[in-house]
Amino acid sequence: MNRSATLLPSVTVIIPTYNRRSHLQLTLESLRAQDYANFEVLVCDDCSTDETQQYLSDLQQEWPQLKVFRNEKNLNFNGTLQRLFSMAIGDFVGMQHDHDVYKPNFLSRMVEVLLANPRAGFVCAGYDEFNEQDQIVPRSFDLETRIFEGGNLAGIKLLKVLASERHTPIAAMGTLFRRDALVRAGGYSSDWYLASDEDLYCRMAQVADVVFCPEPLFIMRSRPAERQKILGSWKNIYTLFLFRLSAATQLGKHDSWARFRAVCRQIIFKWRLLTRESLSLWLRGEKSQLREGLKPDLLPQLPTTQKPMLAIERLFLHLLIRPLMATTAIGLLLNHFRKANRR
Repeated sequence: MNRSATLLPSVTVIIPTYNRRSHLQLTLESLRAQDYANFEVLVCDDCSTDETQQYLSDLQQEWPQLKVFRNEKNLNFNGTLQRLFSMAIGDFVGMQHDHDVYKPNFLSRMVEVLLANPRAGFVCAGYDEFNEQDQIVPRSFDLETRIFEGGNLAGIKLLKVLASERHTPIAAMGTLFRRDALVRAGGYSSDWYLASDEDLYCRMAQVADVVFCPEPLFIMRSRPAERQKILGSWKNIYTLFLFRLSAATQLGKHDSWARFRAVCRQIIFKWRLLTRESLSLWLRGEKSQLREGLKPDLLPQLPTTQKPMLAIERLFLHLLIRPLMATTAIGLLLNHFRKANRR
């Protein structure tokens, strides 16, 4: 951007972190190299047991824009995000990740897009990806291009997307929010657990639009193994399904027929995912994990009265999983031959 950074609104970047010392350093170095000067970075350490806190303390002494916090007890990812959002004072608030890398023009371009779209409550960016060898791999934005019409998407249409699509076309850690719109939407809440980001989008959609920047402004790293374990495959499927039912209820206030179609789509998506996850665990011989799929009532307390399954669906799930549990040895054997044939 050619304009002086002092003429632009200030930005607060928030980053929750836990035991991610090496990746966090790369993330912070990429933010420190931004060509946008008027911003601060709030990093909250969620009781890390590695060298994260010492690294942050040392870095804070040489980088005035960095402010470091540490939770007294482990709040987990969403709880830490909620704390950080409550401390953000910038006109714009960026929700960034502790293992992604941001290109030098990430903040300046995101601010520029929001300034050019005054009705948008937040902007989300395109991104490249790191492969297993840490090489940058470009990706296509077919889903985003289909959904974001001309870049700007009206709030009601975003609500429809959240209620009816299988995937949310927003990379959470490549977002920038207007703080005044955040306040109107009620701020960030961790009540929806794994779907807390989507819950924020849902509430933002009811007060403002969203705009998509198709330029790949950051590089996303695969979700760390420990994070995948915390998410849990079954818990993830059921939580997101219940959230989308909740979004469909909000959509029904504007379009009852769209709500009905969204619910039908989500039931189909849920069963596709349940079947795929069951077969995947069967091929890996994960008998105990298959058993966990029969316990959808073990979800965390969510702000909904909806159940993840009807009684008849529970019966079908048992009919799907029980035979797989009894034949995991066959699944392992088939998986072995499948891998051998790929070589």
